[in-house]
Amino acid sequence: MKKRLFAMVLAVMMAVSMMATTAFAVEPEEESAGEKKLYSMTLDIDPLANGGSRSAYADTVTLSMPGYSNDWSLNKPNVDFTTLPSNAVVETVEIYPGRLSAGSSTTSPITTTKYALTSPWGHRIERAFKDTGETMSFYGEYAKGMWTFQIYGTNVGPTYGTVKCTSSRVVIWYTLE
Repeated sequence: MKKRLFAMVLAVMMAVSMMATTAFAVEPEEESAGEKKLYSMTLDIDPLANGGSRSAYADTVTLSMPGYSNDWSLNKPNVDFTTLPSNAVVETVEIYPGRLSAGSSTTSPITTTKYALTSPWGHRIERAFKDTGETMSFYGEYAKGMWTFQIYGTNVGPTYGTVKCTSSRVVIWYTLE
């Protein structure tokens, strides 16, 4: 009986000590004079388009075009950063364009060569397509608003072709003015 009581007391003490540690870990650090706090917000384009916790107003990025042509995707998924504070100013933007998949085996292949991200203020940055992601410079712009993502490709065959870009993700690092 004494061993069981001792074990229960130890378990309660351990639980209490973990709660205190957790609470301590969440406390904000004191700011040095003049230093800015850096925040981030990440949005996955696909889950948002399909009714996730926040809303975006487009589906997966799709690029469809006739044979031997090149163009930008016509559907432009909006990445909804309207929940950010109005005084949020961009430090950096990271974009992970996602995975590409062909429309079907009977259509012409499309090579995707670049992607673009456009800020709510109309600033557009284009980059060569790579799966690993990249940091883009939108430094100093206000972060709040709808950001737009597009892909660019070339249909290398004679028939109509389609390619989809899924699991795209945008991370905005910002400070508050």
